[in-house]
Amino acid sequence: MKIVQEVSLISVGSFEESSDWSIIRAEIRDAVSLIVHPPGTSSFTINPTNGT
Repeated sequence: MKIVQEVSLISVGSFEESSDWSIIRAEIRDAVSLIVHPPGTSSFTINPTNGT
């Protein structure tokens, strides 16, 4: 899966600029990029059909 847009819903203080948030955001991005559906494919498809 590919992230096409990030929107900050809550931003309080300077946490968004911290190294902790940078690490967390990178881990979330990496996890999202690994999501595939259906299993065994190289991409993410909602409601995949096989044409039959």
